[in-house]
Amino acid sequence: MKIALVVPESNLKLNDACAPLNLAYLASYVRKYCSNANVDVKIFDGVAHKNIKEKVVSWMPDLIGLTATTPQAPFTYTLADFLKKECNCFIVIGGVHASALPQEASQHCDCVVVGEGEKAFVEIIKKLQNNEPVQKIIEGQYVENLDDIPSPAFDLIDLRSYIEHGPPFPGLESPIMSMMTSRGCPFRCPFCHNSFRNFPPRWFSAQRVVDEILFFIKEYGVKSIFFNDDEFIVNKKRLKEIAVLFEKYGINKQIVWGCQARVNSIDEETLILAKTMGCVVISPGFESAVPRLLEFLKC
Repeated sequence: MKIALVVPESNLKLNDACAPLNLAYLASYVRKYCSNANVDVKIFDGVAHKNIKEKVVSWMPDLIGLTATTPQAPFTYTLADFLKKECNCFIVIGGVHASALPQEASQHCDCVVVGEGEKAFVEIIKKLQNNEPVQKIIEGQYVENLDDIPSPAFDLIDLRSYIEHGPPFPGLESPIMSMMTSRGCPFRCPFCHNSFRNFPPRWFSAQRVVDEILFFIKEYGVKSIFFNDDEFIVNKKRLKEIAVLFEKYGINKQIVWGCQARVNSIDEETLILAKTMGCVVISPGFESAVPRLLEFLKC
């Protein structure tokens, strides 16, 4: 079975986008858990490379998986409609926008995956191979231990393009790599997509995070990391474990890094620790300066 995982072409620029690690994780998971199913997986990235429509069509996949954030959704729907007509294959749409509006997304595909995609996508593959029906909308079951997901299939994406055009955060110098080292958030702000998720926050282990950073340093000469986690520093235990490993491998002397954090997750002890680890920027969310609005927003 030939499986195409596709990021649609859009008006996103490389320095405004992150490498499609979501699809790279999906590809590595499929490779691991469908290793006996004779699958061939490719990633077609419309942000890093243009004219992907022709490339996908010429490959003639049996299954296509598309992803979309809200700004990308119109491009995803247009591409899905086109590929359905040209390739006449089974099309799945996932990602945060489809998870929020599955009925909308379902008008442009055969199946929508709501939530995390790894387990659901493997199940879809197995059902298609066995000629079994697939539901129109599937609630993806979350992966309890994130370390069970292999490292992203970096060989399937143009990682260097993203690293060399990394997002311009203050204090970070190129080459920059963006990373996601957790999923979910312990808070439930009602305006956030995390408030609708039916699974707990989980974190990759400290060793797993450090191993990938060492890979980026060795293979791509990365000098800066930005952690795109919804809340990188709230797990104080893991942060301290990462700090020990940073010291052990000398990472705090090789890179600088930044992250996002909730304001009340930041305290003096955490700031001191982060600084010793090479942190140069923390981007907090300022929803409002008005207590009444903060109470209304349940922040």
